[in-house]
Amino acid sequence: MPNEPDENGTTSEPEGGEAASAEDAAAGDAAAAPGGDSAVGDAAAAPGDAAAAPGDAAAAPGGDPAAPPGSLDPTSARPDGDPSADLKLGLPAPAAAAAGGAGGEGKAKKALTKGQKARRGVLLLLLLLAVTFLVMKFLVKFEAGEGVPSGNTCAIGPDAPVSGAIDIPITEMMDFDGMTRIELLAARAEAVTRQPRLLVGDYIPSDEIFGDLEDALPWWGLDGERIHGPGPKAAEGASRDSALLLNPFILVGLEVALVQWGEWEVTRDSFVEEDMGTLEAALGAKPTRLSWYPQERRAEVAYDMRSYRKAFDAITAKLASGAELTALPRFKTGIGFTALNARDLGFNYIQLSIEFSGRGAVGATSSGLGELPPPPWPLMLAALEEAGGGGGGMGGGGGHGEEAPAEDEEAEPPPAPTLPVIELTSHLGESGACSIPEKSCNDLLDPHAGLREGIEILALPVRVTFHLWRAEPDLEAEVETPPDMTFVVAIE
Repeated sequence: MPNEPDENGTTSEPEGGEAASAEDAAAGDAAAAPGGDSAVGDAAAAPGDAAAAPGDAAAAPGGDPAAPPGSLDPTSARPDGDPSADLKLGLPAPAAAAAGGAGGEGKAKKALTKGQKARRGVLLLLLLLAVTFLVMKFLVKFEAGEGVPSGNTCAIGPDAPVSGAIDIPITEMMDFDGMTRIELLAARAEAVTRQPRLLVGDYIPSDEIFGDLEDALPWWGLDGERIHGPGPKAAEGASRDSALLLNPFILVGLEVALVQWGEWEVTRDSFVEEDMGTLEAALGAKPTRLSWYPQERRAEVAYDMRSYRKAFDAITAKLASGAELTALPRFKTGIGFTALNARDLGFNYIQLSIEFSGRGAVGATSSGLGELPPPPWPLMLAALEEAGGGGGGMGGGGGHGEEAPAEDEEAEPPPAPTLPVIELTSHLGESGACSIPEKSCNDLLDPHAGLREGIEILALPVRVTFHLWRAEPDLEAEVETPPDMTFVVAIE
């Protein structure tokens, strides 16, 4: 028979019956005291002990049978300093929660349920989508047709975060054929963000420059332009314009006058492997180094013209050995410049500076900064004839057809000639100039004649200096608007 109810109104099981329910056994598991000792006896320390030995009463401290929850005085049954016994004793939830922190240190973590795993997966997916959105946010405007002007700003002068030089590696050219505009702009943005110290804020490709690009079109290839010319093979080789698009901090890029080697039957098929490097070098002068000095508001890129000239001479020598050769290609001394990157990074006006270009350095003459470097001038500019410079080399040295003043006559030196400031308008878009059958191509549009025509090299090395402004400068004022930045193209 069951025992008589005690003062709390509960009854205990007889000694031959089950000592504890499954709930009590589980509670006993969680009630392990610090150090691995059981809080209420050996039966609660080993899971399933009470169920494994029916008829044995759960032992309390001292060997007495354990009473059901609620029948003990908490202050007398709980070991001193052991709040984990609250679970066994049925105390309120705060005490049980505290017990879980103190007594559960040795327990293994619970395995995640399927629902918890699903929730974690959703959170990770949302995080990935957010990061992708931040990286690609500049593309949203293009897809929605909301073109943006060039709002990018270079971190120069007081905005420069670092002092000294920043050397930037040159990125190799690649093939753009068949790429979508989104893919092209993503490659462009990635190239810009490799140098976060040189930009104020986020980079957004200018719609004025890139808005007319078409998806999946071919581009002028380097082989196509320099070997084959317009026609079916115009897109062969690495894309010509990738040299600037993947090197955005070459604000002003160099181009050499075009020689199409295919006219002399010089192609990759006609070269043996050991001579292929010669043909590669003869396709144009390539940039070799790029350095920025942001606090000084200047930067410099160097192009290897000597290797180009050496390869050009090697090919013409090979052509001269042919029995049926009737003419040789003439080495082109003409050069041109492209300021597409300058426009995209916030500079809208450019001027080729005669005063600071040439063999001499600033201050090389004893007469001061207002005069040109001493002759021989390595650069010839046809535009100087129109500017009153008298033609010839830089600054019109020699003054063809002019009489020199007598030695005893005092004549003021003529002011150094200047070239006009040019507003940058070049951009990229669809063109039919490549003449690929049934296809157009993406191409450089609206090149500036003042940067591409009438410029020739007379000697090496030469340093061509460009002044850049964000807003239109007033060069007629008493105090001229100083350039926002100076960019030097060193042709070596």
